[in-house]
Amino acid sequence: MCEIMERIANEERNEGRIEGETRVNTLNSILINLNRFDDLKRAATDKEFQMQLMIELLPDEM
Repeated sequence: MCEIMERIANEERNEGRIEGETRVNTLNSILINLNRFDDLKRAATDKEFQMQLMIELLPDEM
């Protein structure tokens, strides 16, 4: 039973990781299309700023 629970937990973590990566990639694409390269550069190192941009540019996903 413990092994099954571990597999489920691992699958959920993987799904969350993939979802997060997709969100970041979407944000990066939007910033590139808007020529907001300074914001893109800052978001790569400032997670709080990245979250602000996600709220601004990806409101339906937040």
